[in-house]
Amino acid sequence: FFFRIKKDFKFMLIESRAQWQLPMDKRGNVNPDDSAPWTINDLMEHGEYVQNNPGVSSNIARGINGPPAINALETDEYAVPTLHMMLGLVNHSYKKGFRPWLDNRVEDIPENLQAARTDYLVQKLKFEGAEDNLAEVVSSIFEVTVERSRLTAQLRERDANNNTLVYPYRSAERKSINDQIEAYKNQISYLSGEKKDIQSQTKGFRQLFQEAKKKLDNLLKERAWEERSIVHKVESILEKYSISMSKYHGRDMEGPSVRRFVERAHEIFPEIEAMLLQSNREVSREEIIEMCN
Repeated sequence: FFFRIKKDFKFMLIESRAQWQLPMDKRGNVNPDDSAPWTINDLMEHGEYVQNNPGVSSNIARGINGPPAINALETDEYAVPTLHMMLGLVNHSYKKGFRPWLDNRVEDIPENLQAARTDYLVQKLKFEGAEDNLAEVVSSIFEVTVERSRLTAQLRERDANNNTLVYPYRSAERKSINDQIEAYKNQISYLSGEKKDIQSQTKGFRQLFQEAKKKLDNLLKERAWEERSIVHKVESILEKYSISMSKYHGRDMEGPSVRRFVERAHEIFPEIEAMLLQSNREVSREEIIEMCN
């Protein structure tokens, strides 16, 4: 657990045990055990070091500008906030899982919204494909550059020691290595040109994707809840069990509704399933049963 308390001149860190992990130790060196969380003693030492050396780089300071205000005991046991976990899991499952499925797969939507959604998905796939191509080219350039540097360094090192080697490079061997280095150089040049072309394409795809997303978002915002007939029927079923969406907090279910939702889910979803099987004509029976189970 960690908290920040605002002092008159800076933030101080109060921490019972560091739960985040750092890839470097307190002096900026690579930590051999990246998975080990920092203890209070680590934080105390690091905070004192940063405080006494104000010029340290940000990657070493890691957002800490002083030692913890309280040297708390290490925490060995935790009290799990069950209600808050239920609030998060139930609302997230419904709002990010079940309700979008109703909207995207079951609900009848107007033609303009369907067209905007299709365009959004197409532009999204094109943009993601261009990004993947760009990442692949960048990776190839890196690999070829590393190999060229390795051969160049090997050749220079061999040249420096040529007089002392029992088997020095012959002219044919030198030419072969230089030819390979030149081939890598040409390959890097070609890939760099290809990278510029893909970057230009990616920029265009990004713009089209952003425009399609904006258009879809605007249409979704303009769409009234009354037009969502299936969602309205589902939430009418929930209201029969005294489960209601709040009129604030993004229509999240609150504590009492979440408890009732969990306790009576075995009654609620069979009723929702029966309603969907009667009202839907496109989604398969198997898909509806799977989602409601």
